[in-house]
Amino acid sequence: MSDNPRLQSALDLRVFLTEVKAAGELEEISGAHWNLELGALTELFAEQTPTPALLFDNIPDYPKGRRVLSNVLFSPLRQSLALGVSSDLRGIPLVQAVKAKLAELKPIPPEEVKDAPVLQNIAQANDVNVPKFPAPHWHEKDGGRYIGTFDAVISRDPESGYVNVGTYRVQVHDEKTVGLWIIPGKHGNLIAQKHWSKGEDCPFLIACGVPPSMLLASGCGACCEFIAWERELTEGGEETANFLQTRDKCWTDGRVGWGAEGVGTGLRRIHEAKLVSGVT
Repeated sequence: MSDNPRLQSALDLRVFLTEVKAAGELEEISGAHWNLELGALTELFAEQTPTPALLFDNIPDYPKGRRVLSNVLFSPLRQSLALGVSSDLRGIPLVQAVKAKLAELKPIPPEEVKDAPVLQNIAQANDVNVPKFPAPHWHEKDGGRYIGTFDAVISRDPESGYVNVGTYRVQVHDEKTVGLWIIPGKHGNLIAQKHWSKGEDCPFLIACGVPPSMLLASGCGACCEFIAWERELTEGGEETANFLQTRDKCWTDGRVGWGAEGVGTGLRRIHEAKLVSGVT
């Protein structure tokens, strides 16, 4: 983690939320239901100017502390914080500051570690229960509850080694099954097709509650602050899963990193492209 205060907000979701709350742009809502109410309130507040970020807690059927965050980057202030630049920049000066940062960008290799906060809480096999986290049913005509909306889905090209980060839909199907939907032509789908053409399952890493800078990167080319899972499907079709939840930060090059509220890895099977029964 950088000592630069501006970068801390960009690289740590919790620091980011502290700054957003101090600026009066965080609306904390207690008691809204995961079934349609969270989605309706998110839409209503999105029509306001300025649009606050929404942090839902005390969600029915769930203990206090199982929270959902929405409208994460719906303001110039929050976009500036996510980009790691001065929070008072707007319009053209903001664009110029970001362009200057990109011009000076010097990528550094990831540091591989054996222990990290992302590994603090692990559930395996029969202990996995995806609906124990308040994935919202956002809209009336959705096919179900979506645990991955403003997420970061990471995959690696099997030929070049290129790592892709994209924001894709993840729907809850049952306690141990989720569906991952990627629009045909998107990089994540192209990578999956390369694996499938060889008869292989495609490995994916799904991160939720990631740093706001990673949300921008994922959504533009890579919220909910609660979950992720690790699943493995054996060749015989048996399914096991590890559910990972952390309270700290993460960055990754395709391996499990340490910057998200939750990170998980899994295999996307060939037939799973047809699992999602609804889109928002």
